[in-house]
Amino acid sequence: MKRGLIAFCLGAMLWLGGASLARSENYCRHPLLPVVVGAQWFYSGEWNAEEEGFALTVQSVFTRGSVTNAILNLALDVLGGAPLPVPLYCTSAEGIRLVELNSFAVPLPGGAMLSLQFRETSGVILPPMNQITSGASWPFVLDFQGTLKSEKGKIFNIALRMEIMSRFAGLTDVVVPAGSFSNVYKINQDVLLTLSFGERFSVPKKFKANRVWYLAENVGMVAADFEEARTELIRVSVPVGTQ
Repeated sequence: MKRGLIAFCLGAMLWLGGASLARSENYCRHPLLPVVVGAQWFYSGEWNAEEEGFALTVQSVFTRGSVTNAILNLALDVLGGAPLPVPLYCTSAEGIRLVELNSFAVPLPGGAMLSLQFRETSGVILPPMNQITSGASWPFVLDFQGTLKSEKGKIFNIALRMEIMSRFAGLTDVVVPAGSFSNVYKINQDVLLTLSFGERFSVPKKFKANRVWYLAENVGMVAADFEEARTELIRVSVPVGTQ
């Protein structure tokens, strides 16, 4: 009798705990970027000379109280396919934010190597859906420091800052290898890169560029135009569910 009562209580606790977890809100499941466990996106790589692509996979999602933490794995062909963890922090009031990035190295033409270490971030990747209205804008800033190793083996210290100002520009239709999408959110982005290179430049060098981000509801990014290069969604899988 006692043993049966204990088993019943344990089973009830597990069931109630599981039911509570199933009902917990996933604040990273943004209508324009549905971050749920198992979601995968595969993209073409026309943004670089070798046309190497990249993939995003949601590794984990965990909600505690009013905050959801998620980890995406970014696999770049140019990095040999090794996944780079991308931690996210999401709330209903702020939307999707980047927490931090691990250090990583990027091989460059001629045998040079760029090694970067994340320093800090501010702003949001995407604000809440109700804030993405006509004329709305939001900033996103990334700061890195690291080294550049030349093809001759010489090493230079560098600092890299990327500032992105995004603005909602309306709805459009987009056709990519993954399919045809209607009412896609078009986001214009002004990108400012600031590069401090060793001791040679007393004034940091600044480079301006434009990027257009195309986001489909319940799908995520379907395309992006960066200057004259285009990235397109090849295939996508977004499981049904809140987590």
